[in-house]
Amino acid sequence: MAVEASATGTALVLERVSDGVRETLYFSGQVLGGVSRAVGTAIVCTAVSTGYVLSAAGQAIAFVPNEIGAALLYNERLGR
Repeated sequence: MAVEASATGTALVLERVSDGVRETLYFSGQVLGGVSRAVGTAIVCTAVSTGYVLSAAGQAIAFVPNEIGAALLYNERLGR
């Protein structure tokens, strides 16, 4: 795992050891502010019915929805 900081947020680069497949997850702002990780930290991927939960040291750091999970997500701007 590699962690890169930028002006817009944090990029988390995950690589599967078995075949070298890489995935990059981008987090904006201070999403990972309370989660400090070092290179080589184990990330656990748990499959649930609506997607995958990525966690490190027992702390969830990301949710990656599958098709069912994406269909359940809803975003609405609240205003007056």
